[in-house]
Parts: sequence; C-alpha cells; structure tokens
Amino acid sequence: MASPTGGQFVFTVDQSGTIVAAGLGINNGTAHTAGTPAAPVNIEVFTAPGLTTIPALDTGFTDGVLDAGGTLVNNFLTGPHLVLGTGNYILNDSSTGSSAQSAALIDLGSGNQNVIGAPGDTLKGGSGVQVLNGLIGGSQTIVGGSNTDSIWGGSNDSIVGGSGAGTQIAVGLTNTVVGGASGSESISGAGSETVRALAGNASLGVNAGANSLVDLSANHGNSFIIGASGSTITGGSGTTAIDGSLGGMGITLVAGANNVSGTAGGGDTITGTGSSTLNFNVGTGVGDSIDLSASSGNATVNAFALFSGGQHDSALVNDTIIASNGADSVWGGNGDVIGVGANSPSGTGLFDHSTTVAGAEMRFGTFDSVAGSSTATDTVTGFATTAGANDSLFYQNESAGGNTAILASATDSAGGAVVTLPDGSVLTLAGVTVAELTTLNTGGVLFKPA
Repeated sequence: MASPTGGQFVFTVDQSGTIVAAGLGINNGTAHTAGTPAAPVNIEVFTAPGLTTIPALDTGFTDGVLDAGGTLVNNFLTGPHLVLGTGNYILNDSSTGSSAQSAALIDLGSGNQNVIGAPGDTLKGGSGVQVLNGLIGGSQTIVGGSNTDSIWGGSNDSIVGGSGAGTQIAVGLTNTVVGGASGSESISGAGSETVRALAGNASLGVNAGANSLVDLSANHGNSFIIGASGSTITGGSGTTAIDGSLGGMGITLVAGANNVSGTAGGGDTITGTGSSTLNFNVGTGVGDSIDLSASSGNATVNAFALFSGGQHDSALVNDTIIASNGADSVWGGNGDVIGVGANSPSGTGLFDHSTTVAGAEMRFGTFDSVAGSSTATDTVTGFATTAGANDSLFYQNESAGGNTAILASATDSAGGAVVTLPDGSVLTLAGVTVAELTTLNTGGVLFKPA
C-alpha cells in the first residue's frame, strides 16, 4: 500500500473555552470502516473518489467532510484535498515534518471554521464566518470566501480577498495580496508586500508596510491607503484617500479617480494621470513633489501650512507643484516652486503666495522648454515684490536676453502685470505692475532657476 500523502489533519472544537478533539469516522462509500461517534462533535469522513457533495450522515455524526483517498494514520487524517461541511470547528494541518506529508487543498464549508494551513497548502474560504491562517511556514495560497473572514498571511503567502464584508487581512513580510472584486476588506502589511485589486467595486483599506507596492488601479470602489516609507502606491478610480504622512513614497493617481486626497509628509512624489483629481494637504515634512502635468482633472493643493497637532505656518516647505490641464488652486509656502509642465498646454490655475512667514520666497513659472507650446493661463496672487524678500519667475534655459524680452512684452492690466513666458504660458501677477518687475530685474532677483 502506498504511503498516504497530503495533509496531516487534526479537528478540534472549543467546548466552553476548552479545546477537545473532534470524533472522526471513515466512510469509504460502501461501509463505515473506522471510528465510533463519542465526542461532543463527530465528523464523518467520506473517502470515496468522485464525490462532489457530502452524502447523508450515519447515525451519531454531526457533520461530514470529503477526503478522497484519505485515511487515519497515527491519529492524523490524511489526504490531498479536504472539503469541509457545515460544522463549527478548528482544523489544523499539522506541520509534522513527516516525509509522507505534502501540500493540501482545503475548501472551507458553510460553518464558522478556523483553518490553520501548513507550508504549500491552499486554503479557500466558504460561506461561514471564518479564519484562514497561513502563518505557519508561509508559502501558502489563501482565497477568501463570501462572508466575513480573518486572513493571516505568513512569509511568501499569496492571498486573494473574497466578496464578504468586513474581511480583515493581516500579512507578514514579502506577501502578495489581491483585494476582492466586491465586499469590503482591511489589509495590513508588515513590509515589502505587494497589494493589488481585482476589477470591481470593493471597499478597500490598506495599511502598507515599508517598501511595499500597492496598486488599486483596477478597483472602482472607495479606498483608503496608509503608506509607509519606500512604498509605491497607485490609487483606484473611485474615491481614494491616501495618507502619505510618513513620507518617502511614490504615489500615482490613475485615470478616472474622482477625488483623491493626500496628506503627504516629506519627500513624497505624487503623479497625476488621466482625469484624476487631487485634494492635497501638506503633512509634517518638506520637499514633496507633485506633478499633475499628465492629468486633465482639477486640483486643490495646500502646500504652505504644515500640520503637527494643529495647523501652523512653517519657515520652509520646499515643495514643487506642476499644475494639471484642469483648473487648479495652489496655496504656496516658503520655498515652494509652482508652475506648468510640458504636458500642461491648456490649464488654468490660481497660484497664491499663502504663507505668512516674513521674508518667505516662492517661484512661479514653467517647466516647459518648447517655445510656443502652451496656452496655460494662470493667476498669481500675493506675489511679493519687496527687495530682498521677493518672489521670482522661472522658465527653462533662462538668459539675460530672454529676461529682457519677457519684460518688454509684459503689459499692465486691471488684474495686474501680464507676463508671457517663452513656452506661451501666461501669468497674471495680481496687484503687481510691470514697473515693479522691471525694478526687480534690474536688481537681478526677478528671475531664478526652478
């Protein structure tokens, strides 16, 4: 007789806080061959090949399972594919170290079942309120069910969320997690995990670990993502909130995103694409980079006030903001650089010197180096003209002759000085005159590189 392969299963039940073994009986399809009902919970194991549903139970048994080719060896139930029934119990595929043990597939049933897998196992959730535990040894595949699950991932596990509401997924290092297509899931990572989403309308919450990849671009539902340093994050196309307050992460806003908010800390890079919209509030760090030049959506960007307990204005922010092709409002702080990009030919923006820090300086202009390529029209309010503490203009390939030509074509209007930069983008500096700009240029402080 060949040695049994597959899992080494132990069934237990919780009896008022005491864990006791479940009774097992073997039915080979023609006769009951082993086990006598005795325990508070007795499970009849049907081992005949080809069964797809659990047959009628013999007298004394409270639940049945399918285990084609399975047998009892040294108090373990063995078998490569176990299909559970309606009972409420704990199933442990024990990591015995036996050479007879191999990976198993476990299909959970409709009971409230707690299943602990062994290395290489595949756990598939059912319709009960269930726990799928892949912590032991890792390298397991776990698929959530249709009800509320708690999924625990070990190292190198691969996890796919189910369709239930309120599912909790907690993973260790170097896991791959795919959020479900529907339902709601909360995913917590320890670091270096990869989290993706199936196409659908799931409500997903992700708390990523350091150096993780989170890509929810296929999801159309609402999402909330907490990033960590070194994370790469792509939001979904529903309403997505991204917390980048830990800093040092890359965030991409996908086409179709309706209202993506970022509370970003120092050193974050945010890139907008398609029709993504952005509502951004600066966090507790400095040096964020926001590039919306590939986005047609609108943006509201607060890049002047740092938040630490309560709002306060900071001496330095040093963010870089490239406007979108839509209508943007950008509130700037000390050291910020705000302008249009190479792919922003038609945007309209309100750029404001919002900081109250005395002597704060900002720069406004264009990152586009192609002459005459832009039709962006933006208004700058609060442009500082005090010598020694003035704001400045920037454009690509700056030169003294270029500066002179820009001022020569500048005009005064009711709205302020109108300046056309070499790429064709137009800035209206509210409350500022061309004479004031000329004075600053004479002093050599009107134009500064970005």
